[in-house]
Amino acid sequence: MKTVLLRVLVLFLFVSLGARAAHADWSHDPRVPNPLIPNTSSDQRVDAAVPDGNGGVYVFFEDDRNGNKDVFGMHVLANGTDDPGWPLNGLAICTAAGDQTAIKAVSDGGVGIWVVWNDNRSVAARNYASHVDGVGTIQAGIPANGLLLDSTRLNAQGPPQIAADVATGLFVVWQYAFTNVDSDIYGARVGTNNALLWSVALASSSAPQATPVCDITQNDWHFAYVENTTSVLAARLTYSNGGLNGLPVTISSSANPGAPVRMCPDGQGGSLIAWVNFSGGVRDVGVYRYFGGQPYQFLGFGGPPTANPVTLTDIIYNGSLNAWLLWSTGVTGQAVYVNSVTRNSVGAPSQIATGADVSTVPALAASDGTGGVVAAYNSITYSDQVAGARVLVSNAEPPMWNSYGPDGQFILQN
Repeated sequence: MKTVLLRVLVLFLFVSLGARAAHADWSHDPRVPNPLIPNTSSDQRVDAAVPDGNGGVYVFFEDDRNGNKDVFGMHVLANGTDDPGWPLNGLAICTAAGDQTAIKAVSDGGVGIWVVWNDNRSVAARNYASHVDGVGTIQAGIPANGLLLDSTRLNAQGPPQIAADVATGLFVVWQYAFTNVDSDIYGARVGTNNALLWSVALASSSAPQATPVCDITQNDWHFAYVENTTSVLAARLTYSNGGLNGLPVTISSSANPGAPVRMCPDGQGGSLIAWVNFSGGVRDVGVYRYFGGQPYQFLGFGGPPTANPVTLTDIIYNGSLNAWLLWSTGVTGQAVYVNSVTRNSVGAPSQIATGADVSTVPALAASDGTGGVVAAYNSITYSDQVAGARVLVSNAEPPMWNSYGPDGQFILQN
């Protein structure tokens, strides 16, 4: 992905996080976005971004300036300029041989950021982690080019999913290729001292398990995954050793094969789990509340059932005991929807786009910092330009965001 698209994602994330500091250096022309890395002609792709709490953002991206895809980071200030305390062309987090991709990043709850990626420096893909300070340095205790999360198992590890807590550290889960036809779920914990504390099998029955996600909520560690292609299961861990705290429970037995699962905190010690449901020839997006090691409450479906393909983008905690569900449906020119999710129900869908292309470029979503949500997507209506929409906590779009019509506002125009 070229630099121009990297800039699109950075700009989107700034808008979505509601930066309210100085804006003088931000471009107001969608054809001329702010450059992230000014002095390189390499191809770059932003995989992850984390707000800095002051209107700025830490951005982590793949960069091929060394002939393969490496992991770099940058801190962009609230006024749209790069942090002068960080290396001019980005902090090199991993420059090992082979491609490093599928970067994930999350705040450590203090002044640092955990960064995890899928790494092809060896024969089979492995997952590595790093811990970056807000001042643009890698913390002590992290080896050069990252901390290997599993050195025992020889087969390929899938891309990581992560969560973190200021008291307990980093939680990582991934899919492990046990054989060519069977996969398991593995996980690891890195402590606040940057030491690998455990790396263990989390789900390894004879049935294939896939596409794990994880969550930390009030020191309760949860993860969910798909088993036998159509069952969604959830479990919680004893974070001191990675052992299961009770048996996994079934959330749904009618998941759409191949569709991902998404997870976020519910703000009350539980987790919200979303999946694409497929039953009777039609699809929908379901949400379950998982609490106390049990499937506590089915909250509902996101929209009317449809025979068309359904893509689940994310479920995002809004910081106020509620969440947002983002999904889309359609074949060519997909409709994009958001639902407000409370502790008891899934609200009616709000359509924010009618002509998106999420099959080519996945949609993105983030909290706007005020209880609302911002989404960005590739718009067929706007001739394959990047468009965005914002929905307030009141479930309405602000006038300035829908002034262009049913497909939102331009973010970038090539």
